[in-house]
Amino acid sequence: MRKVLFVNSIIKNYKNFYCNKYLSLAPSLSPLPDDKLSLVKKIKSKITDNDKKKVINVMLKSCQKISQVKFTPKCMSRLHKLVKPCGYCTYCFPVDYNVAENIAKTFLKLIKGNKYVIFETNPGCGLITYHLLKKNIDKLVILQENNCQLEILNDLINQNEDRNHVMKRNKNFFGTWKKANVFLDLLNELKLGKGEKYAVLGVTPDFLFVSQFVKAIVYRELHNNLNDIELYLIVGQNVYNNFKFYKRSYVRFGTYCMFHLFFNIEYIKTYSRNSFYPPSYQNDENMHFLRISSRKDRSEKISDDDIRTYYFFLKLLQKSRYKFVIETLEQWIPDCGPLLITKGLSIMHKIMDLNHEEATILFNLCKQCNSFNNLKIILNLDDDDVSNDNQMMMLKRNDG
Repeated sequence: MRKVLFVNSIIKNYKNFYCNKYLSLAPSLSPLPDDKLSLVKKIKSKITDNDKKKVINVMLKSCQKISQVKFTPKCMSRLHKLVKPCGYCTYCFPVDYNVAENIAKTFLKLIKGNKYVIFETNPGCGLITYHLLKKNIDKLVILQENNCQLEILNDLINQNEDRNHVMKRNKNFFGTWKKANVFLDLLNELKLGKGEKYAVLGVTPDFLFVSQFVKAIVYRELHNNLNDIELYLIVGQNVYNNFKFYKRSYVRFGTYCMFHLFFNIEYIKTYSRNSFYPPSYQNDENMHFLRISSRKDRSEKISDDDIRTYYFFLKLLQKSRYKFVIETLEQWIPDCGPLLITKGLSIMHKIMDLNHEEATILFNLCKQCNSFNNLKIILNLDDDDVSNDNQMMMLKRNDG
């Protein structure tokens, strides 16, 4: 009963806000649209950022009781529809008080004995932040706009003013190419002391951040700076499968290979998906806590000079993922066929059957071919100058 009353109180506050807003805007909306959808769009176009903050503040007062309420997926689904127009964090986050406490404790246990600058990304309702602040840890960097419930935590933040730093940044660093760069800029802004590392704690339901993070590392040539970063991510079942087996999402073949080239992935523990918002997707029953750290043997597999070339090499393979490996590569590297066959690769081996280790071996074998230099010139052209499609056209023209 308390759950229903809790959600209904938020719904009531939300509806009252929009009713009042509509009444105040009515004169400027004339003539009124005939259909309801157009009317709603017209009202929303008039709503300012300050209006959104008012709604969020109303919700914050209700959400102060969050530690006493365990949300059901049905309740959270209703709440999600309401808060989404207000700019509320729609990414995955824990709504179970005890689970959030366990995540915070596990995280602190994993980094014990080291000096870390800690970020918390996508904290949603602030439960993880709440538990981290209670532990009085040094150098916790809270991304203010990530956490629209930060007002609830102000007392704890003030108590630890010398220890923690609150920064205003984008809501989600792992969503787009631009935001991945903003995140890396933030790492540069916070200078590390001797023996310190960055520990990034995040909760994400999708695989997009991996693609953009990898791209940013390649383009900014940061592959030698990864020793300073450790990612602690709570990911959904589908993302976990993608980390292990790219075939679940074979359009991410290049990202899968590059990520495994840069990072080691260590499984920590599993949580029930019901303890997180939004409600579970199909075949997504669990959330997995992973530690992701840089590989020590990366330069032994791909040299620093070849990182960018390898990145585009994988993208070309990805475009032909349904085809046979040798047949495809011979279009671009005519003399690679005999070499690959002598090394044990079957002519019937398809690109989508390769794993990240085999892709690395394949690239290094192709480098031994005389015609690889022509391919390398085209692969290293900047995306700003030549699009991926144009790269493919140039390759075909070169082949002809």
